[in-house]
Order: sequence, then C-alpha cells, then structure tokens
Amino acid sequence: MNTKTYSGRIWLTSGGHPVEVSCQATSSQQASSIIKGIYGNSFKSWARHMASN
Repeated sequence: MNTKTYSGRIWLTSGGHPVEVSCQATSSQQASSIIKGIYGNSFKSWARHMASN
C-alpha cells in the first residue's frame, strides 16, 4: 500500500483553539478514522478535514 501523510485540524470537547493533527494513511477516510480513534470522546468536530500534504 502507498501511504501518505494526512493532516487536518479538530475541535476538542474541552474547548480552546483547534488542534493540528496528522497521521500516515492510504486515504483521507482512513486518516479520519485513525484520528477519531486516537481522540475518542474528546473529538468534537473537524475544523479542517484531512488532506494529504
């Protein structure tokens, strides 16, 4: 598989400024799932959706 680095920004339930996130994935959908899995219940919404660099 050909992985790329995907980055985006998320809002957390704790408030404050959006958090910059990134991960290695084969698609933006997979990257979104990875980030949601890492942040779990702390994830509120996307400030900027995952895109490859």
